[in-house]
Amino acid sequence: MGILEKIKDIEDEMARTQKNKGNRRYTKCLYVYNKVDMASVEEVDEIARWPNSIPISCSLALNMDGLLERIWDMMALPIVPFLQPWTEAFHAVRVYTKKVGAKPDFAEPVVLTSDRGGTTLEALCRQIHNSMVQQFKYALVWGTSSKHYPQRCGSGHQLEDEDVVQIVKKKVNTCEDGRGRFKTTSSQPLRIADREKKAALKS
Repeated sequence: MGILEKIKDIEDEMARTQKNKGNRRYTKCLYVYNKVDMASVEEVDEIARWPNSIPISCSLALNMDGLLERIWDMMALPIVPFLQPWTEAFHAVRVYTKKVGAKPDFAEPVVLTSDRGGTTLEALCRQIHNSMVQQFKYALVWGTSSKHYPQRCGSGHQLEDEDVVQIVKKKVNTCEDGRGRFKTTSSQPLRIADREKKAALKS
């Protein structure tokens, strides 16, 4: 049995499963066919024409850039999987974070998805750390989602792919007693009468 015949058998089994899916929920996918260096040119050409399918070869590093591009295209755009429209549209954005006075970190983007928390600034804060939501004051955003560079945005702002975000936290007062130079940092009672009396010096 050839490669194409095996693939057809898998497709038939998936089609039968789809008819009797019950409460199952199918997610869309990209069919990646590895080891195409072992197949004929005609077979590779036919596989490449199938919906949501891409042939690659890991051993020879063939079409790896094309695979990465297809993955991002599928995550950013709603598509219809082959055989059945099994799932709702899925959306993902890459967000780059930036510290004050520093350049954006383009090496490791934070990936936000519409079905896992959303693509808002609040979702970005939650993905970084849960405490970031309470500490969030506002954010400066550079990118296609902002009207000007940078734009000061609240937690409900919708981010778009490859936006750059600088989060500004609320200032936390470490001392609540007094103001300005009258703030107290001592843990002793404020009233002198409440303080523990020291023993008198011996003469």
